Amino acid sequence: MDVETLLERIRQLHPGGAVAAVEIVDDEVLVHCARPGVLIGERGATIGALIESLREWFGREMKISLREIRHAEAVARLVADNVIQNLEAGVALTQLGRLPKNSHRVGAACRIEVHGLGDLQAWQEPADENFLEEDCDVVRDQGTRKGEAFEVVVYLKPPSA
Repeated sequence: MDVETLLERIRQLHPGGAVAAVEIVDDEVLVHCARPGVLIGERGATIGALIESLREWFGREMKISLREIRHAEAVARLVADNVIQNLEAGVALTQLGRLPKNSHRVGAACRIEVHGLGDLQAWQEPADENFLEEDCDVVRDQGTRKGEAFEVVVYLKPPSA
C-alpha cells in the first residue's frame, strides 16, 4: 500500500485526528498529527481499531507511532482540513478569517481561496509584501456544503521560507 492511500484511509477512519502525514518504515507506521489524543481515543479504543485496520491492510503486524505537530496552523494540509470542516459545518466564510491567523504567531504567511460556494468565491488572509506562491506549500481539497461542492486552496509560506 502506498503512503497516499494509507493517509486517505486513516483520515477517513479518524477525521478529527488532524492527520498531516504518514510514513512507512519497515514494520512501523509513523503518523504526524495535530491531535494525537483523538487518534488514541478513550482508553485506547480508537488506536486499537487503527492497529487492527493496519493488520488487515498490510497483512502483517504493524507498529504505530504518533508524532504531535505542535503548530498545526503552520501546516497547509491541516489548515485546509480545518477550513473544509468548518465550511461543511455551516460556519460563515467571513468567520474563517479568525482560524488561520494563528499562523502568523509562528512566522508563517497564509492565503486561502474558496471556490464554488455561490457568491463566496475567494477569501484571503492578508499576506506580507514578499508573499510569492512559488515559496508556498499549496494544498487543494474539496468539500460539500448543503449539497454544493466547493474547492479550498491554501497557500502557506512556512516560517523558514
